[in-house]
Amino acid sequence: MNVLVVSAPLFALVLLGYLATRSRLIPSEAVQGLNTYVLYFAMTAMLFRVGAQSSIEELLNPAVIVVWILACWTIIGLGLVPGLKSGLGWRTSGFAALAGAIPNAGFMGIPLIGAILGQHGLALLVPILLTDIVIIQSTGIGLAHIGTEGGGWRANVKTSLAGVLKNPLMWSIVLGAAWSTTPWATPEIIVNFLDLLADSATPVALFTIGAVLAREQRNARPGVTDTPKVYVGWLSLLKLLGLPVAAWLFGSLAIAVGAPLTSTDLAVLVLTAALPTAANVPILTERFRGDNRIVSTVLLATTALGFITFNAIAAIVA
Repeated sequence: MNVLVVSAPLFALVLLGYLATRSRLIPSEAVQGLNTYVLYFAMTAMLFRVGAQSSIEELLNPAVIVVWILACWTIIGLGLVPGLKSGLGWRTSGFAALAGAIPNAGFMGIPLIGAILGQHGLALLVPILLTDIVIIQSTGIGLAHIGTEGGGWRANVKTSLAGVLKNPLMWSIVLGAAWSTTPWATPEIIVNFLDLLADSATPVALFTIGAVLAREQRNARPGVTDTPKVYVGWLSLLKLLGLPVAAWLFGSLAIAVGAPLTSTDLAVLVLTAALPTAANVPILTERFRGDNRIVSTVLLATTALGFITFNAIAAIVA
């Protein structure tokens, strides 16, 4: 019940954003503006603050990074193979598998994990976010372009890595961590400014997720009825239950062999894995000309069902 009291208002903000956009109180054209505000201003301020208040050991925890990579690669494999076997091809299957392996650690993870596990939980989210941005995302894009003519997948992965370097979330973490190593105190006027921006990240980000879901549903191509429902169900199951189980298994194995992981670290890994699909996966799919039907449906399904599964898992591990 304590977990539910914390998480229910946050999921309610997602529903509010969905209903506001679905009813056209928020026009679809405004969603991009909301995304820009969260990505370039509010979330960057929050992650800078997290980086500045955390130690380098917390921010670049190698045990957390290795466990996360193994768990995500396992789910990518389990999501990729059925798509290939059903004839969907590398491009569709690659992005679909990515939808099952990347949680919404930025927009949803920061407010939820922070509310449940506090500052230490937020600090451990940083290596997970960096790993998702740099490694897992690039893995999915690389797989999606296997078999393209003229070695096109290499060019696309190169483009993706260039996009990583332009990601403001990564640089806000890096700059915050760099600032934490200096002996200087942050001027109070700057602290107050960053606090205003950072404190707005949670409500606006969650509201924006709902708006993105409504926009994706509204922009779905009419007359398309051949979205493979069984595959969507499998990917949603992998995201909401498979990835948390994989994170728990690899994390428990790491603890058993003496890796520097605590029970709280393991709880952060599992709770992050239990989050719905990241909202940027449909954007990536569209950018690289993939079939967005499956990815958008998985995003909608995992966000709707995630309220139940996340709270159930949080009640066990938090």
